[in-house]
Amino acid sequence: MDSLNRFRATFLAEKKKDKVPLILVGTHLDIADDSRQVLSSVARTQAFEWGCPFLETSAVSQMNVRTTFETIVREIRYLLF
Repeated sequence: MDSLNRFRATFLAEKKKDKVPLILVGTHLDIADDSRQVLSSVARTQAFEWGCPFLETSAVSQMNVRTTFETIVREIRYLLF
């Protein structure tokens, strides 16, 4: 998560903004939590601290893939319009 924090901080500094349209997406929803590199609970907490939505997806079952795109569009509309 440290690399994500650095990326976000750099991105915000480059854009000279406090908030940008952002969602945190965890992949491999179909894999058990103990086999993941980042636990769902850790990612969910990070998203809460950043003030952005957190979604988990599965490319295998297509679960939440469409919802992820719909969510980022809503975030863009909310923050930019």
